[in-house]
Amino acid sequence: SYPYKDMFGKTRFGSAIFVDSALHREDWFDNNAVCFNVVLWQKDTIHPLLCESQATKSLALVPPNAKGLEWVDGTPCPFTGNFQYILGFDMANTKPGCTQSWFAVNYDTVQLPTNQTGSWAVFNGGGVLAPSRPGSALPFQLPYAIVGNTGTQFLKGYTPGQIGSGQRTPAGSFTVGLIVGNGVPQANGLPACLDTAYYPDMFRILYMNPAFTLLNSSPHMCAGATAYFQLEDPIQDSITALRWNWGYPGNVGRGPQQGGYSEEFYYYKEYNGPQANRNDANIAYNGEKWLYNFIVRYNIDDLSGTKLIDTIVVNIIKKWEVVASKKQVSKEVIDLFLRENLVYQDIPAADIPFYLGDGSNNCVDTTSFGSFFQFGIKAYHQNSDPDVWQVGDKRYLCKTYNPAIVSDTTFFVNGSGNRVPSLKYAGVDSFTTIQDVTNRNKANCTSSEEVTQILHFRDSSLRGYDTYERDIDNDGVIDEVITGVYKHTYRYPVVRAIDPCDPSVKDTIWVNANAPMTPNFRLNNTTGCSGFGAISMNVGFYNDFWMDSTAICQGLTLFVEDSIRYYQLGEQDPPTYPIHDFALWQDPARFIPNIETVYYDWDSTDGVWDNYQSIVPNHFYPEPGKYTITIIPKDSTGCRDTS
Repeated sequence: SYPYKDMFGKTRFGSAIFVDSALHREDWFDNNAVCFNVVLWQKDTIHPLLCESQATKSLALVPPNAKGLEWVDGTPCPFTGNFQYILGFDMANTKPGCTQSWFAVNYDTVQLPTNQTGSWAVFNGGGVLAPSRPGSALPFQLPYAIVGNTGTQFLKGYTPGQIGSGQRTPAGSFTVGLIVGNGVPQANGLPACLDTAYYPDMFRILYMNPAFTLLNSSPHMCAGATAYFQLEDPIQDSITALRWNWGYPGNVGRGPQQGGYSEEFYYYKEYNGPQANRNDANIAYNGEKWLYNFIVRYNIDDLSGTKLIDTIVVNIIKKWEVVASKKQVSKEVIDLFLRENLVYQDIPAADIPFYLGDGSNNCVDTTSFGSFFQFGIKAYHQNSDPDVWQVGDKRYLCKTYNPAIVSDTTFFVNGSGNRVPSLKYAGVDSFTTIQDVTNRNKANCTSSEEVTQILHFRDSSLRGYDTYERDIDNDGVIDEVITGVYKHTYRYPVVRAIDPCDPSVKDTIWVNANAPMTPNFRLNNTTGCSGFGAISMNVGFYNDFWMDSTAICQGLTLFVEDSIRYYQLGEQDPPTYPIHDFALWQDPARFIPNIETVYYDWDSTDGVWDNYQSIVPNHFYPEPGKYTITIIPKDSTGCRDTS
């Protein structure tokens, strides 16, 4: 607007529109990029065969635009060799879109500082569908040069070490950076034109660590001993199943076919009130619309199969939000948001329901595009929400501050580059990015509401329910008490008939197990990831006795043969594994003269032990009758086992 004088000398105000043609031209090409195909044709007119060939290259005479990178496939799980856990990315929607002659990727801005050249994996010839080596940001190098137009996709697997534990906020969140370039290469090797875009919280890989340790002083323990296990990191989120297998081999030694313990996790179920004999029995409930998370615990053995232990309410969720999954959305949806001058990739997941509506926010979806999204529930948590704190057994969401907070974590940028406040928090201006999730100063919070009540430590920890008392120096005094461990006693139930005249009369006895055990621990989470950890240990020793006949004539000698051997552990001999090929008292590592013994009671009813050992154990029975023989070997470590 500007003042001017008309022909009569009167001051008037006029207006003019200045059109930046270059800006409009660039904007048009950004949104309507055209790729030109340059073809080189050659023909050999000298050789009699008159060979000919041609090659095509794409050429885009417009500046690059790094917006449009998408995560298109792969399950976001820690990569430990499972190729389903390699993530695939596609940059076909970046501009010009036909191909990119040069681009660089920062796979993780948390561990790879963006201001360091080495943090960027450079693709000089476009994308290739090849994964990175574990622990490396650089893609696998093809053994040949790519001819013609290069692809737009690349792959990356993230190892547990790259994911880490606890240093990402929100938990497991990854921000990816992309630089796209084209034009004439410069003296520094970079193209003349470059554009950079970052993709905050593009995906989340939840930390998962199934590793555990044996707390017992040695992996060699006596038959029937109790083993204590401790998880290396019990703080893990969004677990759906926790399973212990106590490691009975089933075909070696003495023991059951199966033995284990499991927990099944259930999330966001409708809460119908407290129940007697459950840990929520004292909750005050008046029909409110709440959700709750709970676990169901089971024991597994041969005798009972899978047996329910109990159900534990983990927490009660009183307030939550609805979010949309933004993965692999169709091009139609992206274009729909572009028509509203909104860049889809930058819109917070919590804002999607406000645009399309799923019924949870009193919205009516008149676009029908809501069917393209999968909506889910997100509970408020201090690890992902800056306005949430935990005080005791409750989480609170702050609604107002004094002084007022003038920033939130949900703003995004529209197609014109302008900052757009969140629809969910429309009254709050935005100055920070979604990477800023530092919790506010709760001392300034003037109004808050309870969002979650915590009832059990499974809310935040996978620790066990047992305690291990350790006598480090073997003086009979407990030196250390370790809580939160899992334990298992290697004994198992056997049902036997006690009346030969009535097979229906039975009782149950507990028998000490002995075998080379491989206890293992498995985790599954809500993303579909699974993790497995195992250790090896020896319980007891191989202890087998047999006789030629269990019915002999009066006055004859009974001969008993035996095989008493240690199990192998870390000393594998394939022909005989897992049992050593020499007898207990021939073990060069553990044999101590006159310590290994075998106690024989040839008639367990008379209370007299015959304490001797011979090369061929034998006994003379002068009187007829029915005899029960009990044999107890003892090794140099003091372990005994009974047959």
